[in-house]
Amino acid sequence: MFNEVWKSVKDYNGFYEVSNLGRIRSVDRYVRWKQCNRFYPGKVRLIGRNEYGYRTILFSKDGVEKCRRVSRLVALAFIPNPKRLPEVNHKDGNKLNDHVSNLEWCTKSDNIKHAWRTGLNKGNTKKKFKDKV
Repeated sequence: MFNEVWKSVKDYNGFYEVSNLGRIRSVDRYVRWKQCNRFYPGKVRLIGRNEYGYRTILFSKDGVEKCRRVSRLVALAFIPNPKRLPEVNHKDGNKLNDHVSNLEWCTKSDNIKHAWRTGLNKGNTKKKFKDKV
């Protein structure tokens, strides 16, 4: 099987880590609150889904919350992107499979072609324009 490897999440070093298996955890840390330091133990975080079915996580740092796609966090941490491609593709078409072996960097065009080729995008079946009478 695969060994789980953890790396810091870009822009959240010391707060959160992402694994090659697509899991997210917070990091053990002390937070100054009033006149004492309070210890917060790290833990694996619950992952939600957005309206498009992708796994997402809500991060909080310095009072600012941001929602991120887990697939993108895994790719940023574990997959080199020397061509600076903008999108992450799920090779098997399963949006819930964020394992590093299932992800790849690609262009928007490549991502769309992959969706058509694998049957993930069946197109808009609704008529875009009303027939003129």
